[in-house]
Amino acid sequence: MFRRIFLSLYILLYSCSVTLSNEIKTNLLPARRKCGQHEEDRIFGGTKTTIEEFPWLVLLKSANNGFTCGGSLINNRYVLTAAHCVSEDIVSVRLGEYNLEKDEDCEGDDTPGLEYCADPVVNVEVEERIVHEGFDSRDRNAYGDIALLRLKKEVNYTKFIQPICLPHFSELRTKNFEGKKAVVAGWGRTEKKWESEVKLKVELPIQSNEDCSEIYQQREINIKNSQICVGEKRERILVKVTVVVL
Repeated sequence: MFRRIFLSLYILLYSCSVTLSNEIKTNLLPARRKCGQHEEDRIFGGTKTTIEEFPWLVLLKSANNGFTCGGSLINNRYVLTAAHCVSEDIVSVRLGEYNLEKDEDCEGDDTPGLEYCADPVVNVEVEERIVHEGFDSRDRNAYGDIALLRLKKEVNYTKFIQPICLPHFSELRTKNFEGKKAVVAGWGRTEKKWESEVKLKVELPIQSNEDCSEIYQQREINIKNSQICVGEKRERILVKVTVVVL
């Protein structure tokens, strides 16, 4: 078993009523109809996903420590991840994974030949690591904690490998999402152990940066407007709070 896996965080915002204008024009990212597509089961609470959900999730593989972090496929050549996950030791990524302990991922009928199985996983070597110029691993504030991995070859999209959508629109990049719901998904830490062998998901509320700052200032960490706080709020205490750098 690998030594450690960090929780993969992917924010899916629901109930967003915005006028989608001022789109960033680019041919480097997939069109809206070609990204963010997956079979979705809206039952949350730290539950297992289906083998088709979140097909943009990838695992980062270290040459020495196995799988150490998660990321999101954003087009057929690039993976978005956290800067603190990226080092020269990251040599490849795995796409289309569901259960790390099984060679073939299947669900449904237990009768041989009638179960529904995913395609084999795809492992692709990393060609280039691009860390945000503002990231400083010694800074506890973790500003600019974002990075790109360029893959050595293009990835073919399947039902189990799809790109995530990025916020092309200025309204989405500046909108206040306090009170909306976010989805956290991946193979990260659970209530019972440090990692999960299967892909998990949980729906959590987005909190205000003001409430989040009250918690993090106790740890001498400052929150910026370019960050989002996700977690449960109980009696003015934020639990399971995660800072996501945009």
